[in-house]
Amino acid sequence: MPEIQVIALRTLGGIMSGDEGQTQTVIKQGVLQNYKNLLQMQPIKIIKEACYTLSNITAGNHVQIEVIINAGLIDILLELMSSPNLSIQIESYWVINNAIYNGSVEQVQWILSKNVIKILKPFLDNKKNNILKTCLDCYLKILKTGQTISKSKGFEKNFYIEEILQHGIDESIEKCVKNPEKKIYKLAIKILEGYIDEYDSECVDTDECDSGEVDNDIIDFEEF
Repeated sequence: MPEIQVIALRTLGGIMSGDEGQTQTVIKQGVLQNYKNLLQMQPIKIIKEACYTLSNITAGNHVQIEVIINAGLIDILLELMSSPNLSIQIESYWVINNAIYNGSVEQVQWILSKNVIKILKPFLDNKKNNILKTCLDCYLKILKTGQTISKSKGFEKNFYIEEILQHGIDESIEKCVKNPEKKIYKLAIKILEGYIDEYDSECVDTDECDSGEVDNDIIDFEEF
């Protein structure tokens, strides 16, 4: 039975790696209602294939990402990102990374309310450059989203900068500057110079980042 499930999931994942129309067709069949159970099943192959399918969905548009959110799968996926099994960590990482990278401001903000900024941090130490680069891309999207929120609400500081600094993510990004891969060190420099450096020095001067308090309230964008 598990082998049949693995084959079925792999087939679905292959279909969803096509265009958005193919992905949407599969979603409309209601297959996601089974994924909560699949993500908590054994053997590990089932979880990996389920994550692969979901990562293809979150690589799509806002409507498709919203389906994943509404299906209640995000919390389970975040738990899997801390799994003792490295391959499960990576497969679940792709789902969340894609959701943040391709999500709307509101979707990204909702996902980040789940402590994702901290959960993503270990992936900045990954030895594979494709993981490292996409994780940096993810933090860049997070900071861009924070900037958008701050401008909308009239905040002076980036909405997510304090949380970034409190978890030492700036230090992890600084290490990436030494990476020999051009795309990685350039991306790290872009994040540091564009979003972090000015706040980092201000935080040190005022000890503001030692408060341990992060305002992660969800902002209602319908106000605007």
